Amino acid sequence: MVEVFTPFLMILLTWNDRDPDASMTILQRTYIDEATCQKAGKERLILIEEDRKSRIEKFKVEQVKTENAKFFCIPQSPNIIKYRPLVTED
Repeated sequence: MVEVFTPFLMILLTWNDRDPDASMTILQRTYIDEATCQKAGKERLILIEEDRKSRIEKFKVEQVKTENAKFFCIPQSPNIIKYRPLVTED
């Protein structure tokens, strides 16, 4: 029996609503399956929100209140394409 795993790519976006273009950051991680990816994304959002709340209390800056985060889990192709520059593909 051969097991085929389809890895999932988690894309985590964080930004500030006041200036999303300048503040957007992207983090990418690969997970073995969708359930693991979803769990990791939800855990990461909880950590981000806890950090944001602690910074709001500590610094009392209005800008921190407008920070946002979102994640996506996207299935990746199980096929790996090897780059071979000396071999031409027809």
